[in-house]
Amino acid sequence: MNARPGLFTAAALAALAAGGCHYLQGHLMEQVKATGPVTDKQAKVDGFDKMSVEGPFEVLFTVGPTKEIKVEAQKEVLELTNVMVEGGTLRIFLSKPVSTDKPIKVYVASPNLTDLKISGACTFKADGTLAGPLKAEVSGASTLQATANMTDLEASGASTATVKGTKGQSLKLRGSGASTVVVVADVDNVEIEASGASTVKPGVSAKSAKVNAHGASNVKLAVGDQLDAHASGASTITYSGAATHVNSQAEGASSVNHGQ
Repeated sequence: MNARPGLFTAAALAALAAGGCHYLQGHLMEQVKATGPVTDKQAKVDGFDKMSVEGPFEVLFTVGPTKEIKVEAQKEVLELTNVMVEGGTLRIFLSKPVSTDKPIKVYVASPNLTDLKISGACTFKADGTLAGPLKAEVSGASTLQATANMTDLEASGASTATVKGTKGQSLKLRGSGASTVVVVADVDNVEIEASGASTVKPGVSAKSAKVNAHGASNVKLAVGDQLDAHASGASTITYSGAATHVNSQAEGASSVNHGQ
C-alpha cells in the first residue's frame, strides 16, 4: 500500500531538549512555540491493523469500524502533525519539535491492532478489547493502558504498560530502564526479562515460566508447574502458586522466593 498522507507532510519525531532547540532526524532544529487556540482537524486513512505513534500525543483508541482520525491541539501543533498509513501501519508524528501547554489529543478507531509502537512521552488508552494477537513496544516515558490479547510486550525508558485480559499459549514481557509492567494474564508459558530497576507487578499466571531479573529489578508472578528463575544485581523474583519444578539462581544480594 502506498503512503497516504492524512494531515500535512511526513517526517519523524526524535526530539531532545537542548537550550530551546531539539534534535530531529540528525538536524538541530528550533522549537516551535504554540500560542494559538485549540482546534481540530480530521484525516481520512486507509484500513490498518498496526500503529506507530511518536511524540507527546494522548491517543484514545476505540475498537470499531475505521473512521477518520481526529486530532485536537493548538493551531501550530496541528500544522506539524502528520497522519498517514504505510503498509497497513498508521503513523502519527510531528515534523518539528513543539512547545505547548495544551494536550495533543488523537481519536482513532479500528477493528483490531496486531502491532503497536509508542514513544516520546505518548499516552495510549484503548476503549474495548483488542483481540490481537498484539505485540507492543512502549518507550521514552510513554504509557499504555489496554485490554488486549497480548503476546509480546516491551516497556523501556521509564515507561508504564498496564494490560489485562490476556489468555493464550505464550507471552513475552520485557521491562528496562526503570519501567513498570502490569499484565493480568493466564497463559501456558511466559518469559519475563526485567532490568535497570524495572518492575513486573503481580498479575501473570502461567503453567511454566522463565524469568531473568537484573539491576535492582523486581518481578512477581504465579506459576503452576515449572519455573526457571535467575536474579542478579540486587533483584528480587517472588512467585506464588504450586510450582513443583523450580530451578532458581540468585547472585549477590538478589533473591528468588516463594510467597503469597
